Amino acid sequence: MAAPAGHELEGLRVESLEEDYRRAGLEQWSDHRLVGGVADIVGHPRAGVEDSFVLHAPLELSARARLLPLVEARSRHRARLRIAGIAARYRTYDPIDTASIDDVVIDTASIDDVVIDTEFDDTNAELLRRLCDAVTEGDQTETDRLGRLALRRLPPARLVAALRAFVVPFTAAAAHAPIFFHHLERSERLTRPSPGLLRPMLKALASEPGCRFRWTDEWVASGASDVPGIRSALASAPAERITAHTLIHPIMMEMDESGIATEFLGSVIGQRSDDAARAVLRVAAQSMIDGDTEHAAYGWTHTLTLPQALLAITATTAQAEIGLALAATEVLAFRAAFGNPPLSERRLDDLPAIAALDVATRGACHHDAHVAKYVLACLDAADDDPEAAMLYLAAAAHLLELWAQGEQTPEPDLGRDG
Repeated sequence: MAAPAGHELEGLRVESLEEDYRRAGLEQWSDHRLVGGVADIVGHPRAGVEDSFVLHAPLELSARARLLPLVEARSRHRARLRIAGIAARYRTYDPIDTASIDDVVIDTASIDDVVIDTEFDDTNAELLRRLCDAVTEGDQTETDRLGRLALRRLPPARLVAALRAFVVPFTAAAAHAPIFFHHLERSERLTRPSPGLLRPMLKALASEPGCRFRWTDEWVASGASDVPGIRSALASAPAERITAHTLIHPIMMEMDESGIATEFLGSVIGQRSDDAARAVLRVAAQSMIDGDTEHAAYGWTHTLTLPQALLAITATTAQAEIGLALAATEVLAFRAAFGNPPLSERRLDDLPAIAALDVATRGACHHDAHVAKYVLACLDAADDDPEAAMLYLAAAAHLLELWAQGEQTPEPDLGRDG
């Protein structure tokens, strides 16, 4: 049997990436093969405490894979090197010992409820229940073992659909799990991230199983959402009541536990609608443009990427209202933590024209994972909300310009909350 594509990337080194890339003949590989080879490496979780790079690697790979077809021809080599570089750097971390999955016995005599969005036979429903239990119990070894078994037994699309409801309230893994599910569901076949990348993401969730939103546990949407009220609530985030943080989980937990989310959003969030979702994401994009530059790279980027993913993966599910409420919570939390910048009342048609090709190319070639993720989020939002397309492209261009001007510095080690 042929070795997996990832095996052929084992010789890549960070310090001699381009030389190794050419020596291995990777310029002859298709985009699909290159992405798949990197996924074979990144899909094997790393041991010990996961730093920001390890946490983001599956997301960075999926974002760069989706950007690649949008890159101008003369910059494709550089964009592909960025993808290969993920494998080179990921290999410098020690992999976990992989427990055997051959002795996993699925008992279908008693199947408890598991939050899934699709129907499964008894055996697979029990497997998913046990997988979710392993995550919530913080058992990383069992999580990985059952996750690999689920990947072996279930079609990727069904597994993703089943688990997306489960990951919605988590703020562990810096609340990033929904982004990966969002990328999986929006990707075209040739650049679709490997479902095997779920392994490190599930392990990260199991590392901090108690980290989740709780204010919506007893909340029930009543009537239609008040769209102007949502914008007004987000614009008036109570900055004086949130302690200054730079890490995502503490920000979200303070917002959740303080009662601020209920106070500001409980009466304006109702049934999910496209208008309500657009209101949340437009405020998120404006926050990048109007907010201070200190938080642009690792704060205002998340203000869009996180709620966008929640809205996307819950849009057609029974959790649509929860997705809207938590997406708005995230925007409110970031704005409160980062000084609640005033929202300018500029007209959308007054924004400068910005070429999506230029933004996509610069994002795909940029070294920072958050830039790649944010640019892709802006392009997705522009497609979903054409009326505000220039707003999202302007936000992406603003971030890129800050980096070009040296306003942003390399990311610190943010640990699991990066």
